[in-house]
Amino acid sequence: MISISIVSHAQNALVNRLLRDLMVVEPQTEVEIIITENIPGDVEFEHAATGGNVRLIRNTNPQSYARNHNSALLDARGNYYCILNPDVRWMQPVFSRLLSRFENGDADIVAPLVVDATGVTQDSFRPIPTPGDLFRRRILNRGLHPLPYVPGEFMLPDWIAGMFMLMPAGIFQQLGGFDESYRMYFEDVDFCARARLAGLRIGVDTSVTIQHEGRRSSRKSLKYLLWHAVSALRFFTSPIYCQIRSYASDTER
Repeated sequence: MISISIVSHAQNALVNRLLRDLMVVEPQTEVEIIITENIPGDVEFEHAATGGNVRLIRNTNPQSYARNHNSALLDARGNYYCILNPDVRWMQPVFSRLLSRFENGDADIVAPLVVDATGVTQDSFRPIPTPGDLFRRRILNRGLHPLPYVPGEFMLPDWIAGMFMLMPAGIFQQLGGFDESYRMYFEDVDFCARARLAGLRIGVDTSVTIQHEGRRSSRKSLKYLLWHAVSALRFFTSPIYCQIRSYASDTER
């Protein structure tokens, strides 16, 4: 069974759409869905209509991305954990293909290829970022391009975005979940960096695809931009960043 953790920031309608997608596209996959309503939405969740195993957590006060997912998965019963954003769409079955990657020993944490509504590949898998990357992206407004890939191939990048992460439950527990010192942003980068330092492999199977409708909040809101900056500073001044840069240099020799 796969325990799926979804956090809603007044995104109940998107969660309902995602639940319907899963019902239609992944009917044979045994899942436990844990929905955390971090900020109340305008509509009720349709989890009762899914006929599946759904648990709803309603926060009295908003919590961070890291704490929400860590808390949701604390009592999860699945053999695998899936971190999932509400604003993704299922275009085809993906779980069976990704689970086979664990069985074949291809990777320890996996994700599908992520595209936008027009089918353009998003930069959801990248090298570990540097301060220079952040400067070019946020100050000079030069977007980062996805890593080049051959359609259908299996990639082993440094980092995958937290909109979709699938892993055995033991891996998440081994890493201690997400670092809750991050308020928002860079939790996924830190998680993947710690995974690589632990000798784990991170994979992207480009033969299966999901669609993501990112809001890019940090480009529209000063509050989110500040959170992004604080998280970036925390990561770039952390021992984890120093270790992963050293690790990357050693493995490239």
